[in-house]
Amino acid sequence: MFETSSDILRLALTISIALIAIFAVWLLAESAYFMHQTNKFMSGCRKKITKIENAIGTVGDKIEHMVAFVPMIAALVKQSIESFTGSPKSKGRKK
Repeated sequence: MFETSSDILRLALTISIALIAIFAVWLLAESAYFMHQTNKFMSGCRKKITKIENAIGTVGDKIEHMVAFVPMIAALVKQSIESFTGSPKSKGRKK
């Protein structure tokens, strides 16, 4: 079967190359799996960030609508206080 030392060397090289090829294929498969998991994780993060952005936008809109009514409410409160206490008094100095 093995007549010379070069036959043994060729067998050792063949086995080494086969092991390197198997390792390279395993490494490529693990890399693909890692990328797939990373892609799933990033998709979930994007969905959560989109939900947060929508919630912040909704809260911002509601605050804008509330702020639009604040001057009107302040005027109503002022008028009701004036109606309960009478007409406003002048703020002049007493001499």
